[in-house]
Amino acid sequence: MRFAVFEVDLESGELRKHGLRIKLQQKPFQILTLLMEHPGDVVTREELQQRLWPSGVFVDFESGLNNAVKKLRHALGDSAETPRFIETVARHGYRFLAAPHYVPPIDAAVATPGQVSEPAISRLRIGIVLAALVVLIAGAWIVSRLKLHAENPSQLRKIAVLPLENLSRDVQQEYFADGMTDAIIDQLARIQGLTVVSRTSTMQYKRAHKPLPQIARELGVDTVLEGTVLRSGNRVRVSAQLIDAASDRHLLSRTFEGDLEDVLRLQQDVASAVAQQIESSLTAKNAAQRSHPKVIDPEAYQAFLLGRFYWFKRTEDGFWKGIDYFQQAIARDPGYALAYVGLADSYFALQYSEIVPPLQFKDQERAAILKALSLDDSLAEAHTSLAHAQEMEDWDFAAAEKEYTRAIELNPSYALAHQWLGNDLAIRGRSQEALEESRKAMTLDPLSALYRASYAHRIAYARRFDEAADACHRAVDLDANHPTAHRYLGQIEEYRGRFPDAIVQFRKAYEAAATPLYLADLGHAYGKSGNRGEALRILARLSRLSKTRYVSPYAFALVYIGLADTEKAFESLQKAVTERSQAAVILKMDPVFDELRDDPRFADLLRQIGL
Repeated sequence: MRFAVFEVDLESGELRKHGLRIKLQQKPFQILTLLMEHPGDVVTREELQQRLWPSGVFVDFESGLNNAVKKLRHALGDSAETPRFIETVARHGYRFLAAPHYVPPIDAAVATPGQVSEPAISRLRIGIVLAALVVLIAGAWIVSRLKLHAENPSQLRKIAVLPLENLSRDVQQEYFADGMTDAIIDQLARIQGLTVVSRTSTMQYKRAHKPLPQIARELGVDTVLEGTVLRSGNRVRVSAQLIDAASDRHLLSRTFEGDLEDVLRLQQDVASAVAQQIESSLTAKNAAQRSHPKVIDPEAYQAFLLGRFYWFKRTEDGFWKGIDYFQQAIARDPGYALAYVGLADSYFALQYSEIVPPLQFKDQERAAILKALSLDDSLAEAHTSLAHAQEMEDWDFAAAEKEYTRAIELNPSYALAHQWLGNDLAIRGRSQEALEESRKAMTLDPLSALYRASYAHRIAYARRFDEAADACHRAVDLDANHPTAHRYLGQIEEYRGRFPDAIVQFRKAYEAAATPLYLADLGHAYGKSGNRGEALRILARLSRLSKTRYVSPYAFALVYIGLADTEKAFESLQKAVTERSQAAVILKMDPVFDELRDDPRFADLLRQIGL
């Protein structure tokens, strides 16, 4: 068996790296072979004990297993904190992360001509021909890869842009420094050959005093860009340092300066210098974009940055303020495509968060997206926003998939496009493809609790609840206050029948973000656990809330399902589908509706959604 640079000889019990034998004791070797039998799956501690430490043979199993895994990781050069091969699944066991493949031996024995039968000779000839074909194919592949690497040596380079330090020391200018960081990330992400970590992960290192090699390990990158920004009136100065993470060596140290109205050129200059330094190939399209950068009105750019600053807060107040600032940017510069995207995303967020009824701002949102595309059809952000609207508002899932795919073609490092494409695939029942897109999003944004929680939720759609719970616990570990992570973990615990644990998680979600939907989750769990009194009290609270703000019929449906009131549940679900509640798109796959699936009314609801 082979994986990465290692070979495992199952017959002799040897582990080799680049053909050289590595000393490995029997138990660690047995653990390795057992893990390799189930790549990607969790091998439980119980399975390991039954196979390797039968009853009565070894008393201190836990200590023996831990020591054996530690020795195995040492032999592979692996670590528990940042595993490449063996991942610890808390409270359960281990998962093998590599993709091993079997290398068959030559099926022929050495013998004198008189001893070799015709079938054996035929097998030997076939084996030689197949081996030659394998060598030719492998050789051609290696040559092509070497050629590709010669043309584009940074094909596999991955970079993180750390938050630029605001040298003005004026807290009112923090939005400008963050905005410049975002813009440089966006510019780098457009360059072929570069994989760029998303801002959600890198922003967590703002004012974090950690060694760069440690940050690079945590983000899984081999180069880091850090620097400072100073704005004085209409002049902007950016100092940037590109650092090789492994050696902590500076690859580039330059200062870029320009007028605020020429800020796009300034950002592109930084991106271009970085790309040239790590020898990434640049397409003609990228070169054209840099040679004719758009001049931006300084006040429009400042308003755009403020809009992004408030949008990233992900609060009701932030969305409304974001709309105001994006509109100001557009008023100053009607040709500012990204400002239209920001405006559309803010309108959509109000609807998606159920702050306002579904489709209330659909016309304004769609007009802004189409305007952005008419100004710049190369914007991955605009194609992603259009896809999300097609998916969640039009329920045209096939059209959405095409737009997401187009966005990813334009910017393979755009984590949000991968994340939302994963959602589109998940709600249609294409679980494996959905999980693959989720994994890509997590690679690009490794510290995003939302992406990890979504990945766990999609595992739950495939009815692998224990595995989903483990994955969601990792999301909560990343951000103990993330409402969606707690909500998804609560749902997964519910699917497993662990209602007290589910109620704890739903309470944490509601404490972090007091939305009617999170309150409905809690009411559903109380009803399913048999606490009808508490479920009815929550139902009454939702009714009172609906008199002063929008509450989706979907929220009422959740509580009615928990109370086993099927008639009212279907009545509420039909209202939710009729008004195109965005939450309704999960009806096909969410296990919370499993008890309703045999009712003909449920199939009718799916038909109305287009699922």
